[in-house]
Amino acid sequence: MSSKAEGTDVIAVAALLQKEPSGFLTLIKNGRRAQGPCDFDGRIVSMQTDGFWYVDLLGAVCPSKQLKSGRDFTLIPAGWTPDCLLSNQCDYYCAWSTNQPFVLNQQGMVEGKDYEMFLTADYLPFYYADVIVTSRAYATEHPEVVRAFVAAAVKGMQFVLDNPNKAVEIASSSPGVEREHAAWRIPAQNKLVVSEDTKEHGLGYMDLEKVQAMIDFLAANGQIKTGFRAEEVIDNSFLPGR
Repeated sequence: MSSKAEGTDVIAVAALLQKEPSGFLTLIKNGRRAQGPCDFDGRIVSMQTDGFWYVDLLGAVCPSKQLKSGRDFTLIPAGWTPDCLLSNQCDYYCAWSTNQPFVLNQQGMVEGKDYEMFLTADYLPFYYADVIVTSRAYATEHPEVVRAFVAAAVKGMQFVLDNPNKAVEIASSSPGVEREHAAWRIPAQNKLVVSEDTKEHGLGYMDLEKVQAMIDFLAANGQIKTGFRAEEVIDNSFLPGR
């Protein structure tokens, strides 16, 4: 989005994930839950500094009380692992559902029993992640290459959905990938690969109205230089069957 707003010739041709995996993680204890931004009230929220801009916007969508950092909750910088949760230095930690919760699993914790997480995309227009992009010029000159690349990616996603155990076996045969990690991550990732849209339109599909909402949101909050029409950056025509 940022590159397009800057005038770069770029288009998105498929989304591997239907939602951005970012969200907020907590340990379930002392009455703490992670069911939505209202849970921030009176707590310490740990967030990577490049995401500080949207925490107050997230707090503002709490229906019972619009929350603001510094007044209703404390916002502190986060690292890339949920150490502050384990050391009781924070109550909520900004994580990716396909990444940091694994650290808690390694501690013997169980999702729903020991920890809980909500996704930012359930409250703000943070749609799509791991998007396949190219330039419109390249797609125009080499449509068969783009189509084949997208088809291969979609075929791979479908294989992982249909054969998660085999996918774990394949992934864990790669250097540096532990079987335990692959066995945890693949089901976590599969949850984000599918949506109501993919049921109707197929894997990789991107809804123009959702993308427009995201563009408008980013522009209104100063995260991209200017707004533009979703049709200028989204091209679903390279998806299989189109």
